[in-house]
Amino acid sequence: MTQRFNFPKGVKSHIVKIPREIMNSDEQNIFATLRGLFDTDGSVLFDQRKVYSKPYPRIALQTSSRLLYLQVKTLLSRYFTVHTQTKRGTYLIEIYGHKQLEKWMQLIGFSNERHLNKIYKNYSPWGDSNPRPPHYQCGVLPLNYMGIHK
Repeated sequence: MTQRFNFPKGVKSHIVKIPREIMNSDEQNIFATLRGLFDTDGSVLFDQRKVYSKPYPRIALQTSSRLLYLQVKTLLSRYFTVHTQTKRGTYLIEIYGHKQLEKWMQLIGFSNERHLNKIYKNYSPWGDSNPRPPHYQCGVLPLNYMGIHK
């Protein structure tokens, strides 16, 4: 990574960015990069307030790198409604809503077990007893698996 993409060694939280080669590549590489970024540094939250008929999903990424924030915001804005917030040198990107989560799972998905378990717990037809669908592969779900449009 340090040689091919010129990643600097050491602390880089404020200067990290997606390499130009990936930014200019095809959707498959961009989606894989976003999946890896959100698997490691992102979070999946479900708002349990009673105002929602079912838990309301949020996919979030917080970073201290302004350049990474701008790149991710640009990439995600091509496919999603993105909500952003800036506070004291930190940048937050959020995607929320049931339809947005379904689209995320169709296009990008997750490989992080913790994220997947939260999602399947809230959306799996099998509930907690068997949170993995039989056709599970790399965290990306086929169209209409989650049943949000029903």
